[in-house]
Amino acid sequence: MNNCGVKRVMFKAIPLILQGRVIHDFSYRLPRRKCPHMGLVNMTPAGQCTHLCSYCYARGYRWSVHPEKTNEVRYYTNIAQKLDEELSQMSLCPPLYLSATTDVFQPVDEIIQSTLATTKTMMRFRVAFHIVTRSKLVRKILEIPGFTSYPYFFLEMSVETIDDEKRRILSPNSTPIKDRIETLRLFASRGFYTVMRIDPVIFGYSNNQNEIMQLLEEASKIGVKHIITSTTRFDAQGMQALRDRLSKEGMEKEFQRIKESYAREEGWLKVPRKKREEFHLNLKAETERLGMTYSVCIELDKSFDSTSISNCEGSPNSYMMMKTKEGFFKPVCNADCIRSCPNRKAPPCGAPQLEVQYPYELKTLQSRARSSIQVELCP
Repeated sequence: MNNCGVKRVMFKAIPLILQGRVIHDFSYRLPRRKCPHMGLVNMTPAGQCTHLCSYCYARGYRWSVHPEKTNEVRYYTNIAQKLDEELSQMSLCPPLYLSATTDVFQPVDEIIQSTLATTKTMMRFRVAFHIVTRSKLVRKILEIPGFTSYPYFFLEMSVETIDDEKRRILSPNSTPIKDRIETLRLFASRGFYTVMRIDPVIFGYSNNQNEIMQLLEEASKIGVKHIITSTTRFDAQGMQALRDRLSKEGMEKEFQRIKESYAREEGWLKVPRKKREEFHLNLKAETERLGMTYSVCIELDKSFDSTSISNCEGSPNSYMMMKTKEGFFKPVCNADCIRSCPNRKAPPCGAPQLEVQYPYELKTLQSRARSSIQVELCP
C-alpha cells in the first residue's frame, strides 16, 4: 500500500488486436474548435493506464475499464504494423500525437516496447510527432539509433504541480515530479523542443500561486520553451472519483474547497469563466516574462494564448507533412488551418478542404492527385 491509500500491484499486460484505423483526428468541430489537425495514435484502449490519475477524463468514459479493478492493463500489439500500412496509403500526414487518452510510457514493458516500435515506424516515414507523458521512461526513445538528431519531434511533459505530495494523491503511480523535471531538462539539453503541461490545475487544491510560480521558474531554468495549462472540467463521475480519492486520505475539507471552486457550465463542472480568464491572463504574463510562450488547452480561445505561436502546442516543428516520390514525408506547413494557414487561397498542402473539415476525413489525407502538386517545402 502506498501513502495515497492505493494498493501497488503488478499489472498483467493483456494483448489486443486493434481492428479499426490508428490515425484519427480530435473529434471537436467548428466553430468552437481550437486544436489544430492532429493524427492521434493510441497504444491502449481509453482508461488503460496504470498511473491511476483521479482526474483522468478517459477513466470516466462509460466503456473505460479501470486497471486496478482487474490488475490487468490492455494494450494493442499491432499499432506499429497498422501505422506502417496507413502511412503507406497517405499522401498527407498531420503531426502525430501519442497519446490523448493514456500514457504510452507507463511502466508496463509490453506497452513500452510497442511504443518504441511505433516510434521507429514514424521515424522511417519521417513524419512529425510528439509524445505527451508523465513518465521518465520516455527517456528510452533516446536509445533508438538516429533519434537524437531527428528533426520532427518534440516532447510534452505533464507536471500538474510542484508539490510531490499532491502528485502522489492525485496520480499515485506516476513518476515523481523531480524526475519529470529532470527528463524535460535532459531532452532540452539534447536540443529538443520541450513543453511543460501544468495540466490540470485543480482549483481549491493545486492552484497555489506561489507553487505555480516555482514551477514556471524551474521550467524556464531548464530550457522549456512553452507552457500549456488548463483548469480542467469534471462531469459528475469525475468529481466523484476525485472525492473518493481524497476521502481515502481523510481530506474531505480539501474536497469541499474543490467542489466550491467549480460551477455548472454547459453541462460540466468548470471554474467560473471570469476566474478562468483572470487565472490564465496572469499566468500568461508571468510565463512570457520568463521568456516562454503560453497557451490554454481548449477551455478558452486563442486570444488568451501568446500571439507569437503558430499553433497551440507552441512547437515550431509540428508540421503537416506531404509524401515525396521517395516515399517519406517532408513538411509543408504547421498544420493549424484555424490559426495560421500560410496561404488560404492556395494552401501548400493542396487540400483547402482541411480549413473546414474538422475532424478531417481519411480520404482527404489519401488523395493521390496531390502527389503531382509542386510546392516549396519547409526546410
